[in-house]
Amino acid sequence: GVVSVASNLIPQSMVQWYRTLVAGKLSEARKIHNRFYPLFRDLFLESNPAPIKSCLQSLGLCEKILRPPLLELSESHEEKLRCTLQKCSITPGECL
Repeated sequence: GVVSVASNLIPQSMVQWYRTLVAGKLSEARKIHNRFYPLFRDLFLESNPAPIKSCLQSLGLCEKILRPPLLELSESHEEKLRCTLQKCSITPGECL
């Protein structure tokens, strides 16, 4: 099994990654992992769930409302995550 914050954003890709991994298709699984590694890394720039909420909001999939004591992501980290989404070629269609 997998506990994955990224699954909130790219569920189909994470299922594909998991299935290729358990099927022993390590080269294919590694390609998926390498594509999304910048996202996996950057989802922990600050405390969860602020980074994932920011990503989902920037793709128009939810509002980034956080309940106290949680805080919104800093502007610099929001910009970094927007760049990461572009670098990983993540679009709203990929998130469905």
